[in-house]
Amino acid sequence: MNKLFQLLTLLCFSVVATAQDAPPWPATLTLSVGPAFAMGSFSSTSFDREYPAFAGTGTLFQLNYSYPVRPYIGLGATAGYRQNPFLEDKFAKPDDALVQEMESSPWQTAYVLADVQYQVPLLNRGGHAYVRGSVGGAFNRSAFLQVQTPFGTITRSSDSSFALAYGASAGITEAYNRLLIGVETNLRYMRPAFEVASQQGDIKRYRQQMNSFSFGVSVGYKL
Repeated sequence: MNKLFQLLTLLCFSVVATAQDAPPWPATLTLSVGPAFAMGSFSSTSFDREYPAFAGTGTLFQLNYSYPVRPYIGLGATAGYRQNPFLEDKFAKPDDALVQEMESSPWQTAYVLADVQYQVPLLNRGGHAYVRGSVGGAFNRSAFLQVQTPFGTITRSSDSSFALAYGASAGITEAYNRLLIGVETNLRYMRPAFEVASQQGDIKRYRQQMNSFSFGVSVGYKL
């Protein structure tokens, strides 16, 4: 994580130092949506871990504002919401005789990030290619799970937690007058701490990586 942050910082300083005198692009407002794939321990389905996440592929919604401050360089902000379902079929097989009923809620994250963006013109129609580094905060909610068995009820409680969030994005857009259509990829990193109650009522605290990779389509507007 620290290496990623250092790389993004170095990229930001390097593009500032090498930016040339070219007219800045207009401010833009962009909405993107696409699948969000759980990464690393966030996608773990192994019972070798104390609290495996069982997070599946979900959906990411994002709204980004970018404003040029120098040629090729812009500052902005991104607000997003991500939801990843709890994989009930990985936790217990559908024909498991010990599972009479199962109920779960998804993993959820809402975040706000400050951005530094470097972009270059694409062809001659007003489109562009860009890379973006981000840092901010994320409000996270863990998945809830309740399983009814012949021997009683097993419950994993849900909890909420705030954590620092980091991101890296890259994309390409094509301009149609003031309308922008494009594709974008995103990496999101965060590691919130959650509390969970054991069957005996004891409260345990653990950290859960909630990293994801996403790609999707974007629709923007030149302001």
